[in-house]
Amino acid sequence: MISPDRDDGEIRVELHRELVDVHGRRLFSAWAADRNFARLAVTKDQGRLRVGVDDGAATLPERRALLGAVMALATAEHLPGVVLSAGSSLLFRYVARAGGFLGPLRGDLSRDLGIPVPVAPGDAFEDDLLRELNALLPEGVTVRLDRRPGRLRSWMRTASSGVVGTVHLTASDASNAEPLRLAVPFEEQVMAEGVAQAIDTAIAVRAHFRPMVDDVRIFYDQSLPGLRTGSIAGAAYSSVRDIHLSPAYASAVVMDAQRGHHQEPQPVRVALPPFTRIDSVVAHEYWHQIEFGLESSRYGESVEFRRALGGYFGVETLEHVIKGASKGAPPNWQEAHRRLRDEVSAYAATAPKEATAELFSQWWCTGSDPPPSARFFGEVLSRFFPGTSGPP
Repeated sequence: MISPDRDDGEIRVELHRELVDVHGRRLFSAWAADRNFARLAVTKDQGRLRVGVDDGAATLPERRALLGAVMALATAEHLPGVVLSAGSSLLFRYVARAGGFLGPLRGDLSRDLGIPVPVAPGDAFEDDLLRELNALLPEGVTVRLDRRPGRLRSWMRTASSGVVGTVHLTASDASNAEPLRLAVPFEEQVMAEGVAQAIDTAIAVRAHFRPMVDDVRIFYDQSLPGLRTGSIAGAAYSSVRDIHLSPAYASAVVMDAQRGHHQEPQPVRVALPPFTRIDSVVAHEYWHQIEFGLESSRYGESVEFRRALGGYFGVETLEHVIKGASKGAPPNWQEAHRRLRDEVSAYAATAPKEATAELFSQWWCTGSDPPPSARFFGEVLSRFFPGTSGPP
């Protein structure tokens, strides 16, 4: 048992060593006040301590205390640094970055323990956020502060969004397309990496489907009850060219308050590393806007699109796949429905539009090793959107 001297307020973390797994990793459970709130897999990597963290049950203060315990473990073993494996939760990565860990978007984070944590220059919050976003995003993508809204307009946005205070940003790439516009919660505990992931995926989707979604904006807000409670991750509407994302994907405070929602990794059949839940949600909502455009401009082709997808599952059209959940549905419809749930997700089996959005998200976020359903979706997509290249 390791009980470090460092704690977070009144939280004292103990790391209990359990066993060594078949990969040679030491497994620990993290305890605070008789509560097991996290598990760690630890190994040595080029003289440093490499740590994988499963902290879905942890609070934000517990995560801060856990980071201290990990660093104390490295110090106790006379190791010069810590590497946090890619795939750790967004909240733990947020805490780690605040604690001096550095690394690329979605990649490993590391810190040399002998180097002091740099002190923030004391700029305005907006400047600090812009600096972080531009450092994380690929070369050629630039984030700027959008013009400040007037007092009346700010009040109206707050009243409609349910978020007290937002900062409005634009993100531009090397193209001459209209910049991506976003409204992000205005607070010091904004998770820059989460916002950067959303921008990165949005810019990439726009490049594949230009100009269909160049005018789509992203708002982190609580304009729907589900966005306030955490039961909804995002939303899109055919009548408005906006995507609404849960503020939990931008705010550490909101994500911590909505513990149990949004934090667990996507199933491997939906997203593969380095893609995350944020990537899959943004891709899902962007597909809704793409499909709205397809239906409004080429309705007949949208019907054929759903027929082609239905054929993959052995029925006439995608609507029959969804109706396979009904009592008395033909056996092949029921089997198609079961396959959609098993091969994609339970949410995909709730409505035709959710099925196509989940399939698009799967295709986008499993590009390195797509399952058969995602591979087929990509083939159909290329027929109706000629020139569309594969996902990143």
